[in-house]
Amino acid sequence: MKIQIAERIRPFSHLPGDSVLIPRSSIAAKIFPCLIVLYPLDRPDEKVAVKLAVTGPLKNFTIQSDLEIGEVKVWGESEGGFLRYTLSCETFKDQICLSLEKAVGDVLELSFAEKKHLLNAKARLTLFKKGEIPLKEYSKEGFERLSLGSSRLQNWPMVVSRMQIEEILPVFYRFAQWLPDAEDHSSNEGAWEPIHNCLKYTNEKKHEMIIPCLKQLFMGFFSGILVPRLVDEQYQGFGVWKGNIPDSFTSLSFIPDAIRLIRSLFVVESSETVNLLPHLPPEFHAGRFLNIKTEGGVIQLEWTKKEIRRMEYKALEDHNKILVFNQKKKCRLRVAGNAESVNFESGQKVEFKKYQQYFFDNFL
Repeated sequence: MKIQIAERIRPFSHLPGDSVLIPRSSIAAKIFPCLIVLYPLDRPDEKVAVKLAVTGPLKNFTIQSDLEIGEVKVWGESEGGFLRYTLSCETFKDQICLSLEKAVGDVLELSFAEKKHLLNAKARLTLFKKGEIPLKEYSKEGFERLSLGSSRLQNWPMVVSRMQIEEILPVFYRFAQWLPDAEDHSSNEGAWEPIHNCLKYTNEKKHEMIIPCLKQLFMGFFSGILVPRLVDEQYQGFGVWKGNIPDSFTSLSFIPDAIRLIRSLFVVESSETVNLLPHLPPEFHAGRFLNIKTEGGVIQLEWTKKEIRRMEYKALEDHNKILVFNQKKKCRLRVAGNAESVNFESGQKVEFKKYQQYFFDNFL
């Protein structure tokens, strides 16, 4: 049976004024029922306001970051009817747009850039154009997808209040893959403090210390619906900058290090070896990790009771790899199209053939 993840990643908030990042861009939006404030993460003082002529209050006001298709959806209901629009980054046109889906009378009056606009349903208004912001070209097929067994509603203020990392990590991992590539900076301060502490504990095999470090990262260096920040604005006593923050750093600068850290909990690859579940925290009892890109192939991985259960490997080229299964010594290996199976031992080298599918199960 194919390893799949049914869960879809769409975190949301009902709080007026909550913040969200527009996928494929570095533009954040602070969204109220009658106002949208947009600003680039690297230039937060350069705010752009979009005023909506909406008669409140709006019932069921919702801000949703749809990380499946890569857009922000906003909706609510006034006495006159429904309001629904999206904020999205259209990389083929290099612009960020507001697209109106529904409004009272199918028309919405907006004030933007010192001008008034009448926007009809199914029409769109360009907010940022080419050259004003960095945008990201991306294909949905390129996503790695993580699940850690949580099926709770992704009501983000509630998720943050619970601070259960098994809820947060899959959403963050998906979210980060929508972001523009950031310059690879490094530091020992700010968000890098919990990241480096976590790396230290993985190297020391102190896996029980990983989750507390990750909690510090998400408590201190994100606001709204996963909008990254360089400074802990709640002053919680960790990740404190001892000097000035370098001018070249932006709120996205620590994201590459955070992604590499999270990925290394489940897969570590060298030129000759792929090590599976090398630093699994004890809190991650079960989970699935799909579309893992390796040098020469793609892995689909499932574990339960803190131990590997199944793995699929599709080779994209002819190559050899040593596979290491932590806590397991051997398993069954089958090749697609071949009814026969062989015993495979952890640490053994496999000769992978291009476009061939390999199945590993019955771990002992």
